[in-house]
Amino acid sequence: MKKTKQVDKKNFFLRKIKHPTLWLESKPKLAWTLAAAYAILIFVLSSFPYAPPQPSLLKQVSATFKHILEYSIFGFLLLACFRSNGRTRKKALLFAFLLSLFYGMTDEFHQFFVPHRTASLLDVLADSFGGFLGAFLSQPHKKLFKRSRA
Repeated sequence: MKKTKQVDKKNFFLRKIKHPTLWLESKPKLAWTLAAAYAILIFVLSSFPYAPPQPSLLKQVSATFKHILEYSIFGFLLLACFRSNGRTRKKALLFAFLLSLFYGMTDEFHQFFVPHRTASLLDVLADSFGGFLGAFLSQPHKKLFKRSRA
């Protein structure tokens, strides 16, 4: 019986911790500002011309992972933005994915005009997968975190 009380006490303290997505959802202006600033950062970083890439499987996997990581942060921010406007989790996840996909396509289109850069369908797929992954994984676990928006 004592073990269950200790576990309940532990879960009680975990529920008092506010999940980062829930915290950001309660601050819509901050969420949209961070998402816009991050989108600008992605655009600026993709504007730098680099030396032509050398074909290597290891370098391609590394570049793909970088795209997934970069857009997973973007997906997290977008989910918080759409949730801050009162959308359901499913709709917010869908909108975060679609906006990540659209922004990834425009980013690759932009890179087509940057010297020594290329547009790649694989990068668009990695960007959209990263956006979905970041949005999906950033959803709070129902049992550990409180769900209030206050």
